[in-house]
Amino acid sequence: MRRRLLLCLALFCSLTIPVAPANAAWIQYQSGPADTFNRPDLPAEYDITRTDFGVSDTYPDEYWFFLTFAKNVTANQFADGKDSWAAIFLDVNNDGKLDYSLETDSKPYDGNYYKPGVFEDRTSGHPVASTVCNVQTWTNLTANANWIGFSIKKNCLSLGSSLGLQGYADHIPNDNAEFDYAPETIWTINPNGGVITPSGNSSSTTILGQLPAVSTAGESLVTSPAAPPPDLVSLAAETTKSVVTVLCGTGLGSGWSINASLSSSNTSNGYKSYIITNHHVIANCTSSRNVTLVLSDQSRVQGYVYAWDEANDVAGILTATNIPTLNWRGPTPQQGWWVGIIGSPLGFPGILTSGIVSSVNTATYLGTTNAAINPGNSGGPVFDRSGRVIGLATAKYVNAENFGIFNGTPLLCYKIVSCNSASQVWEGAVVATPTTSPTPTVNTLVIAAKSKVDDALNKVEVAISDCTDLLQSKGSEIESFILSTMYSGNCDSLYPKINDIKAAYAGIDTSKMEASTAISKLEGYISSLNSIYKSVVEISDDLRSSLEIFADVSTRITSAQTAIDNNRELFNQLTKTIKLLPTTLQSKIKKTPQYLQIVNGLNLERKFDAALSSQNAMSKDISDKITLSRFNDSLKLFENRYKDFLTISSNIEDLKLLIPDFICLKGKLSTLTLKSGICPKGYTKKATFEV
Repeated sequence: MRRRLLLCLALFCSLTIPVAPANAAWIQYQSGPADTFNRPDLPAEYDITRTDFGVSDTYPDEYWFFLTFAKNVTANQFADGKDSWAAIFLDVNNDGKLDYSLETDSKPYDGNYYKPGVFEDRTSGHPVASTVCNVQTWTNLTANANWIGFSIKKNCLSLGSSLGLQGYADHIPNDNAEFDYAPETIWTINPNGGVITPSGNSSSTTILGQLPAVSTAGESLVTSPAAPPPDLVSLAAETTKSVVTVLCGTGLGSGWSINASLSSSNTSNGYKSYIITNHHVIANCTSSRNVTLVLSDQSRVQGYVYAWDEANDVAGILTATNIPTLNWRGPTPQQGWWVGIIGSPLGFPGILTSGIVSSVNTATYLGTTNAAINPGNSGGPVFDRSGRVIGLATAKYVNAENFGIFNGTPLLCYKIVSCNSASQVWEGAVVATPTTSPTPTVNTLVIAAKSKVDDALNKVEVAISDCTDLLQSKGSEIESFILSTMYSGNCDSLYPKINDIKAAYAGIDTSKMEASTAISKLEGYISSLNSIYKSVVEISDDLRSSLEIFADVSTRITSAQTAIDNNRELFNQLTKTIKLLPTTLQSKIKKTPQYLQIVNGLNLERKFDAALSSQNAMSKDISDKITLSRFNDSLKLFENRYKDFLTISSNIEDLKLLIPDFICLKGKLSTLTLKSGICPKGYTKKATFEV
């Protein structure tokens, strides 16, 4: 048990999905198709999103199976007293019927420890407990994993070249509710490598014999490798045609079209180009296999994630678009060589940086460069003065200047491109005695994780900036009103948490940690930042959907304030005008509903002023859409209660229609004009509203 626990810590303590770090690799790893259907009654805890299969080089005598859930697994999820359970179903003879199952038992998971599972024989049509296979099951509660694993020895079952798999979880057995299959139909794999492609919407892992292969052409020679290229303008323009931006979900990186021969199965499926990038660029798209490629002319095409090697942080993407290729074979690069990098740092496409090779390790095929590498460059080509790609821009040291890391192109061999050997790619030095260079000791997965932290920090700060920009989208008046409420602080409310993460991140020294511990901490930061990003997006969506209500409320509050400022003055002006009219007309106007409503409204002036002050005070407490809606309802009640006061100005306008445009004055006497529009003798004609 102790040895098994140590393996668990090495493989899984830093992971949210079961993958292998640099010191442990998968002999094969196959991700099943994404779950496409859920019952409406299914709790998220029992929602299986994917079923995976793998064989580790640490325990090559075992088959490993994984169920990934929509929520993090809890210790008692399958030990809740309700007989909840999960399983991997096996169809070993491909007849569409389930023959065996690997199941959870009723005991809770504990930390990262393995515990026994249950093996059931279902060949009779009814499940019967069996000891033919010893099932082990585990998860990683410490890292808040959202998966559980199962393993059996390879020799406990006789398996052919194909095996049917299906995941299952059930909250309460025998209630015909709250259960999930993933995928919906049996997924068929080759347990000994490669994949059997069944009908239906299934994804698969690459069969090695179908990988693109080293092209017989495309070897590149280089002379005076330390010198800058004679025409960098032309070299950059030509190289850029082969470089793409890779979009995977909300993340992005770079890639380049490799000079390699596609297999007949690739070309028969309509593929024309093979794009190379880092694994961490496409890590979140290995389930769907779908990415978007932005070409140098900014047109967009679809890409299919075909092969990946997480341990070496490299991946290959097929596309049906013909993209000019770059050579990648030639002399081994050495310290002091000139290099250029083209990619999409911070999302800006086609950016060129240049420098030199700072170091090369011919044992690990890792190198460093002083050419600038930033988030978004990942996967882009690092090329020499002849335009030949020597590596992939992979990461940079955040707290150092001019210290970028590239993964050498020999790392593409075997799992991404079919090569006879790595020496087929780096084929010796230009000079007899290579320059001594330091040996990089940094785990590239740690560097990649740091790069992801930087990306996550950048993403969440951009989201906060976008959220703040929403405040200015409706003009200064509504912006001023929103800024006067608690709502305006929501965009920035998560900065204390971000600053805490920044401080912790700045203080972490990964060089003094085990790689798995460092990655676990870094992925914890990434998870927290992604959670904050989600919160900011929710705040932005909430604010965006509230802007129309804010605009309406702001207009009505402004209108009420205007009424306070103007109504008494407007009425005083009207009164002066009415006093000029003949007594009979004055009496007629003062008996109208509009005049009576004005007088009634003015009697409410003091109460209205106090009530409006109360409304303004309440508006300061608006902090979300719910309180905004409540305030909107409160404002409607306020307006209804004081509608006589709020309608004074419109009633005054109505009364003005009853007042003649001209009047005849003689001292303090007044009369109306004659029908001819002329005043009686001795009277002077005056414009009523100018008197």
